[in-house]
Amino acid sequence: DVAPAPPGGAEDAARREKKSKKRQHVLKEIVSTEAAYVKNLQTLKTVYMDDRRCPFSQQKKEEIFRNLNTILQVNSKLLEKLQKSVEGGGAETVGQVFQKMAPALKVYKEWASHQSQATQAIHVLSSASSMQKWLEA
Repeated sequence: DVAPAPPGGAEDAARREKKSKKRQHVLKEIVSTEAAYVKNLQTLKTVYMDDRRCPFSQQKKEEIFRNLNTILQVNSKLLEKLQKSVEGGGAETVGQVFQKMAPALKVYKEWASHQSQATQAIHVLSSASSMQKWLEA
């Protein structure tokens, strides 16, 4: 008979190492995804909200992008905290970051409640000739 390997042996260490690498990969993916999302929010703000050449009226911009500035601020802060946590410079775990940021993420409630009006406005505007010319420029 072969005696079982003692607890904490080489197999156990290898399993822990594999699990740790997988966890780090997942955490880096969360940060990477959030960074891409924040970049896309910044692009929306720059191209549509801030560009005076955009053919949307100010009223339409507010209807479509509702609370974009607030969402951008919240997600930028979330990204910063996640980066600190994953890179080891933060005192909080990723789970703690999400728990503490959860109340701030309620900004999406307002956005979601007006999504159908925003979609309808985009549909109408996308067929306007001024919008087509601007998009082609």
